[in-house]
Amino acid sequence: MRSLWEILVLEETKIKQKLKNLEERIREDAKIAKSVIPSALIGLNPYGRTVYLLGQLITLQSRGNSKIPTILGIIGTIGGIIGVLVGDYINSQQIHHLYLINHQDKEIINNLQHQLQQDNITISNLEKELQYDNQTINMYQQQLSQANITISNLQGEVHQLQQQLQNINTLTNTLFGKSNSYDISIIKIDSVKINNETAIVQGIAYPSGDKVILKIPMPYVENNNVTIQNIFNTAQQYNWYSYIAIDRGDLQYLTLSYQGNIPVIAIQPNEPVNIAVIATPADPYKIDYVLNHLTNYNIVIQDGINVYNNSNALWGYTSEGSVIIKFLNNYQYDLAKEMINIADQIINSPGNQNPTSEGIVYTYSITSQLPITTYQNYPQFNVGPTYIPTIVLESEKGNTIINNVSS
Repeated sequence: MRSLWEILVLEETKIKQKLKNLEERIREDAKIAKSVIPSALIGLNPYGRTVYLLGQLITLQSRGNSKIPTILGIIGTIGGIIGVLVGDYINSQQIHHLYLINHQDKEIINNLQHQLQQDNITISNLEKELQYDNQTINMYQQQLSQANITISNLQGEVHQLQQQLQNINTLTNTLFGKSNSYDISIIKIDSVKINNETAIVQGIAYPSGDKVILKIPMPYVENNNVTIQNIFNTAQQYNWYSYIAIDRGDLQYLTLSYQGNIPVIAIQPNEPVNIAVIATPADPYKIDYVLNHLTNYNIVIQDGINVYNNSNALWGYTSEGSVIIKFLNNYQYDLAKEMINIADQIINSPGNQNPTSEGIVYTYSITSQLPITTYQNYPQFNVGPTYIPTIVLESEKGNTIINNVSS
């Protein structure tokens, strides 16, 4: 029979073995905890960290001091683990508290996220509206730019019209002066030069009396190589006047510039201008008045053939046919014969008693209205005190004044 001592020693041995086994298991667990807990849990709470460090200290001390029971080191380690667990419990309470707080925050965040989504939708819509507005603005800017171009063009046209109106007013004053009743202005020719198919005429306009320079394309003042220069030169030899006649209705075809203080009036080419180049012994005021009152006069085209047995009478014709022109005196008769001679010289056809027949110049006898009689069954114009022999160049372009007047 074993003694009590033996039994106690045996039990002590068993207990030591169990403690040893427990120590080894705990040590293994401690190793795992040591590698996991410090990085995962210990750093999360001060309680676990403190107790764990205390246990580690006891364990280390036990290794260097055999007097400290091994069990204390084990208990220290277990205490450290328990401390960690206690700390974890405390920390879990904090986490739970934070969870509650986070749960409330989550609702706020959810609301904010929902609001943010709504704001994003609103922003997206505003961006679309802004894009549409930008497109609209661009369209209006293009329209505005086009409108500005149109306005600029219109302003240019208005400026041109204003300039043209000012020129027409100036031309009207220059050619017609203050007279509103006259449709024909005449320019008494003082000199003629032809330069590059343009006749440059210097003279005086009537009724205004202003000095002017005319620039006229040659087709308006020539016909079959007979030019305004020929009219002017030949008329000067007989001390006759030479004139340019211009119709008020053709001011639109005239341009105005200046040479010094003298107006330069240019006639545009290829327009239906009413114009005449005239040679006559009548002074400027008389021919100006006659041309503006042609309906008060009888006008016939005259040649140089005498009427048989009728002194001081010459043959002529109108649109109705042949007529007889009976002059009041020898002076009128001599003027008529002189007109035929000048016209013959202008077209260089010596001895031609009817230069009008060439279709280059026409010899008009302008007489005041008197009763028409007959002579040998022909209508006879009895010429009164007013008689104006007139030679007119039939121009290649435009309308020749005497028979054609636009206004």
